This record gives sequence, C-alpha cells and structure tokens, in this order.
Amino acid sequence: MSGALTTLGVGSFANALSGAAGGNLVTGELSRLLGTAALGGVTFDIIDSREAAGRRVARILFPGRPVEDQKFQDFGTIDQPIRITGYLAGDDYVLRAQRMRKVLLQAGRQTLIHPWWGRLKVRVIEPGEIQFSATRIRIA
Repeated sequence: MSGALTTLGVGSFANALSGAAGGNLVTGELSRLLGTAALGGVTFDIIDSREAAGRRVARILFPGRPVEDQKFQDFGTIDQPIRITGYLAGDDYVLRAQRMRKVLLQAGRQTLIHPWWGRLKVRVIEPGEIQFSATRIRIA
C-alpha cells in the first residue's frame, strides 16, 4: 500500500500534553503509548493518523425516469492522502526538526515507517508544518 503524507506538526493534543508537568508527560510514560514513526530516517511520535480509502463511483440519473432506474459506474479504488499529526521531543528536537524540514523538501518517493500501517512508500504532496513554541521547550 502506498499513500501520500501531507501533514507533520503539533496538534492540540500535543499542546495539552506538553502543558501538563512542563512537558515531562510527553517525554515520559505517555509517549510510550503513542506510536513511533520515521520519515526519511527522522523519527517522531504520532498522535493522530487519518486515511480515507474507497471506490470511485459515478451515479447516473435519467431525466423523467424514477430514481429506481439509476445506474452506477465503478471506476476502481481510490487512496486518499495519509494525514499525520506528530511531534518531536527530547534534547535534540531542534536538530531533528531541521532534518525533518530537509526530508519534507525532498522530491520523489520516501519511506514512511508507520506504527500501524508498517513500511510505506509515500510522496509528500502538501507542505508539512513544524512548529516551535517558547512555552513548550524540547517539543516541535
């Protein structure tokens, strides 16, 4: 399975976690419950991962005919982008964020190691976001 990675950043869940205990909660016990992932060799923890998949179906209605006479044409499967919210935490968070920025700027396919989906070949199709905050030290 291959998908397209679209967003890497810090969501409101990470903001709530980092506010408790001065950020120790994120780098402590709770971070072990979250999935660890890697994109282009840069590891990060995933808070949220979403993907939509289904089929491309066109519904055809005929004028003056009852709805029961409608037809459907199936154009096959469709994979939507994988959207990920994650964070980088630790003493080296600035260095890892700089590395992640370089990975997000690279053209072509890359390897995403996802905690639930496994190893995927992905292509970044939308800009990723990396956020720093003075109130959340050691987290990006």
